[in-house]
Formats: sequence, C-alpha cells, structure tokens
Amino acid sequence: MASITYVQVFKKLGIRILSSISGDSTFREITYAHRAKLNVVICSKALVSLAEAMEERYNIPYLEGSFYGIQEITKTLRTIADYLDDEALKERVYTCTEMKERETKRS
Repeated sequence: MASITYVQVFKKLGIRILSSISGDSTFREITYAHRAKLNVVICSKALVSLAEAMEERYNIPYLEGSFYGIQEITKTLRTIADYLDDEALKERVYTCTEMKERETKRS
C-alpha cells in the first residue's frame, strides 16, 4: 500500500494549505501564515502556544488534531470541514472518510 502525506490528503479534498510550520519551514511560509482561516495543530504540543498567539493577535481559531489511526484522521478532517462551513467540502470529506474507514475494516 502506497503511503500518502497529509498534504496530498488535503489537496485531494480541496483544502488549501497556506503554511506548514515545522522544523523545516521556510521564512516565506511563516510570513503569510497570518492569512489562514484556521490553524490546525497536528501532534505538536510545542506549536499550541503559537496557535494561541495567532488566535489572540489575528483572530484565527485553531484546533488540535491527530493523524495517528483512521478514527483520529477521520475526526480531524471532519472537524476541519465542519469549521470551514463549506457544504461541498463537508460532503467530500465525509464521503472520503467513510470510504476509507470501510476499506480499513475490510483489510
């Protein structure tokens, strides 16, 4: 089974990533992070304080999610879709996650 990155998953679902702040982030990514509609902190307690600061300064809400295990991935993707309040996105995410959960249960 081929491995897929979170960037590929988000792209497939139509979720645009403005910035990904990690140990190898570029200066450019960091300089436009304040334009996001939502900050998603994936498995990094160290970045929660940054997300909190951006929420306070730029009014960008954040959520904490996980990509460890199909149920956590489903929960995280659905929470993102629900927050962004785009019906077409919600439909794509819910359809995709239901399909992937069924596939996982069969294997």
